[in-house]
Amino acid sequence: MSEFKGWYCAHCECGVDSSDVTFNEAHTVCGRIITDDEPPAPTSRPQIVTELVGALNYLLEQTVDQDLAHGLELTEGEMDARQRAIRAIEKAGGAS
Repeated sequence: MSEFKGWYCAHCECGVDSSDVTFNEAHTVCGRIITDDEPPAPTSRPQIVTELVGALNYLLEQTVDQDLAHGLELTEGEMDARQRAIRAIEKAGGAS
């Protein structure tokens, strides 16, 4: 079993607060008996995250980074958006 603490409902695909589990170990939202349900194994980096980070990085390269490379000054909003995108890419583990 993974490091998940508490109840999990495979039908609803979410953690379940103990107040939402009946005496018979049924999830009150969907009615499923969740005694033996286990959450899916965690993944290090889902494929969609890899694709989104790559797309965001490419977008930066083709837009504001090109403007900077050609000596164009960015607006305050463009500079803020660029910094936010760079931080998001770094948080996600960088572009691959």
